[in-house]
Amino acid sequence: MLLLILLFYVLPIYLVFYHYKWIAMTRFWKFALPLPPILAMIFLWFAIGKFTPIVSDAYVQAPVVQVAPQVAGVVTQVLVEDNVLVKKGTPLFQIDSEAFEYRTEQARAKMFESKEASLGSIAALYAANESLNRAEANLASSRSGVESANADLALTQASINRVQAQLTLADAALERVAKLIETRSISQEEYDERVKSQAVYRAELEEAKQREFKARAGLNAATIQVQTAEAAYRESRAQRSKAMSMISPVEALQDAVDRLESQLVSVQSSQPEDPSTSERTKELETEIARFKEYLTEAQSYALERNGKLAAVAQAESALKLAQYDQAQTTVVAPVDGIVTNLHLTNGTFLGPGKPIMTLIDTNSWRLVAPVPENWLSGVKVGDQVQIALRNYPGKFRQGKVLHIGRGALSGQGVPNGTLPDSQSRMGRQLDTPEMGQDFQVIVSMADDQPDRPLRVGATGRAVIFANGGLFGVNQLATLILTITSFLDLFFPKPPLVSILFATTLVLSIIALLHYIHPPRDANRSAEPSK
Repeated sequence: MLLLILLFYVLPIYLVFYHYKWIAMTRFWKFALPLPPILAMIFLWFAIGKFTPIVSDAYVQAPVVQVAPQVAGVVTQVLVEDNVLVKKGTPLFQIDSEAFEYRTEQARAKMFESKEASLGSIAALYAANESLNRAEANLASSRSGVESANADLALTQASINRVQAQLTLADAALERVAKLIETRSISQEEYDERVKSQAVYRAELEEAKQREFKARAGLNAATIQVQTAEAAYRESRAQRSKAMSMISPVEALQDAVDRLESQLVSVQSSQPEDPSTSERTKELETEIARFKEYLTEAQSYALERNGKLAAVAQAESALKLAQYDQAQTTVVAPVDGIVTNLHLTNGTFLGPGKPIMTLIDTNSWRLVAPVPENWLSGVKVGDQVQIALRNYPGKFRQGKVLHIGRGALSGQGVPNGTLPDSQSRMGRQLDTPEMGQDFQVIVSMADDQPDRPLRVGATGRAVIFANGGLFGVNQLATLILTITSFLDLFFPKPPLVSILFATTLVLSIIALLHYIHPPRDANRSAEPSK
């Protein structure tokens, strides 16, 4: 800017006041002429900072994705070249997949085996159910046999009692008849009839006792049969519970809870005042609470398995994992990007998680512009930005403010166990900001110029039109950006070289003015010689 002022302000002053002398150089003009450039520089500095902040040390950024395999193996084929653009999902390189194919087949066979085992478990459950049904039927039949044997025994005992009573009456009658026959009060035939009747009753009694013996033997046999049937029923129930636990732990645990609750009701109704009953009740309540916790946990697991058997679900998960690992032998691009830093060759052994190449994400280009904090007040998200990168002098891009940084590293406090420094500006501590801190303004930009592709780390300048900027100042800032951008064609290090060039030019102009109009003392000393 100083160079522009010198060219477009000093030259007209020289022509008007010195060369053509249209206006005499008075004391007033000596005082007034420096004011316009000074005021112009003050206004320009204020207006640019307020409405069009110019950033000279901006740089291009883009997300860099490190590509790493998720499985270990030997590279068999590299499918891309360095610095090429790839789309998301494009295969990058191939890892030997033969071992992963074997693992997949092994997992598939294991899954089939688990499904067959589950079918066998279901068949075992059906068989256990049938066995339990038969045991229940046998137990019911045995209990009916006991009831029938008890009825036969009761009938036999009643018959014995009846015959015993009749025999007692026959004995008494025979005793009376024996006394009467001595007195010849009855005939011998009647006596013989009484003796015969007694013998008949004795025979019936013996027969009733034989029936009683058989009934007792039948009752004992029926009781043994009931005990055997009960043992078979318990065994069948245990087998069913075991088969059920393999198929559905929820139902098995629910069955256990129901059984414990039945025992609790039975214990509480048997002898409620017995101290042992109270102790047994507490034990059963503790067991019921514990099994209910198991039941709740099993129900949650059952919901997670979606009704599948645990072994089958595990085998299916193992198969999916093997298939996933096999698919990962072909490493693909995770995003649209440019392949860079590629040093991969066939035969290289790779470990999982170790980055092997880099992708520059081409969908998220942005410019990082450090803006002085006193210029941030007018900058808003969405403001338009004009960008001039140094690798394309004289060429411009458009951007938009994406977000404004809320902090800087130098402002982060460092815990050190000491009291805060009350004179941080004077002591210049490491955890205090510098005077005039810069904050990052992130500008979104598109790589929409094929002949001028963006490059990560490229530097440049940017003009931010804060809240739309201000007419006149926008054009002036654009002009400054254009001039400084074209200067990048000539100077590898614009700041230092530009200062030297401007200084040399100013000195040259001053020397030229001095040569054209030498000082008055020199003119006076030259007059006598003439």
